[in-house]
Amino acid sequence: RKGEELTEAARDRARQTFNRQQTMAAGQIDAVAQALRDAADRLTEEDQGMTARYVGQAATQIERFADVVRDRSLDDLLAQAETFARRQPELFL
Repeated sequence: RKGEELTEAARDRARQTFNRQQTMAAGQIDAVAQALRDAADRLTEEDQGMTARYVGQAATQIERFADVVRDRSLDDLLAQAETFARRQPELFL
């Protein structure tokens, strides 16, 4: 019984740590996307429309990635890692 309690407490701590790190990572990725948006705006002002569009598109993709990082649960990520490891076992040897 004591072992189960310790295991559950360790899981809770791991999930809390993951959630904090997940939030921080998503925020940092969002900051990169915002920096690209700002750069796209400056490029538009400098009459660099084509480059501004590419930079804006990159910002959009990075924002989507931030959403993925923010929205995935630890269980989802672990399941994906397990599936990947089964498909590519040589990478885990």
